[in-house]
Formats: sequence, structure tokens, C-alpha cells
Amino acid sequence: MDLSAVGGKELFMYKLQAIISLILLFAALPVISNADPVIWTSGDYEIRSNNEWYHIIELQTYNDVTVKMYESTSVNQFSMYDNSELTVYGGGMTYLNLYDNATASFLGLSILAELYIDPASTAQVKLYANFDRFEPSDQYNDPYGGGHVYGNWLANNMPFNINLVGSGAYSHVQIVPEPTILTLFALGSLAVLRRRK
Repeated sequence: MDLSAVGGKELFMYKLQAIISLILLFAALPVISNADPVIWTSGDYEIRSNNEWYHIIELQTYNDVTVKMYESTSVNQFSMYDNSELTVYGGGMTYLNLYDNATASFLGLSILAELYIDPASTAQVKLYANFDRFEPSDQYNDPYGGGHVYGNWLANNMPFNINLVGSGAYSHVQIVPEPTILTLFALGSLAVLRRRK
């Protein structure tokens, strides 16, 4: 349509229709949580791009809540309490805090800047990854102890660098390597035992 031949009143109506169309389009998009924390106290949840929970600013889970997180999603700050369970297949997370008996398993993630584990808790974190290296705490950048753990996710071989925060946080983290590495480790252990006999 040639808008140069359209009068001022008609042009205004076209612009108004376009604005109304955009408003209706954005109203139909999934809900993005606002600054208020999202709190889940029971049930099973999925954070995925095709449901209402795909971008959460702050999330808290309690009791026996189970959460699965997938690609193209994000949680800025996630705090897990009680017996909450998290399985991450992808997406992005900035801060994860674990308390009580919470467990988190990571098969992949684009970013996890900081992982805090309450030292008094029995919380556990499993990183399904090829471990690269671990650097103990840096008293200047991380006064609470912890350190950095580096590696590559098994699912997509993407690198990660996670800042562990909390005294002894690394003792709550378990690196689960790929099966071939586990097999080689087992064979090596058998060879050592055989030599000792």
C-alpha cells in the first residue's frame, strides 16, 4: 500500500490499528514473572519455552517440589529449600542457592555464575560433565570460601565456569564424567588392585 497518497486521518487510523495489533500480540505471549518471587511449595514443574514459566526473575522451592528446566529459558535467582529437586537440561541461571536437603543435577546450562551451598546443609549438586580443573577459593574475590570449577557439559560439550560460594561448598559437588571415562577409571583401579596382590 502506498501511504504517501493516504490522508492524515487515514494514516492515523493505520498507525492506531498497528499499535492495537502489537498490544494484542504481546498480550498473547507467555507470562514473564515480575520482580515478585515465584514460590512453589508442592508439585512438579517444568520451566520450558512453550509454557508460562520460561523466564523467572526469582524462584523459591520448598518441601518436595520437583523442577525440570530446559533450553531457551532462564531463572535469575533460584533458592531451593527442604527436599526440593532440580534437573537442568539447558537454559540459563545466574544464582543458585541450596539449603537443607535440596539436590540439583546439571546436564547442561548456558551460564551459572554463582552456586551457593549452605555449609550446614546436606544439599548435593551433580554436574554431568567432563571435569577440566578446580581452583580453590580466592580470598580476594571469594571471601566466603569455595572456588571455581571448570569443565564441559556432557550433553552439548559447552564449557562452564561455576563460582562456588560458601565454606566447603565444593565438598557438596560431585562431577559425574562420561561412561567411557568411568570405565577407564574402573579398569585402572582393577589394575592397581591386581598389582598389589
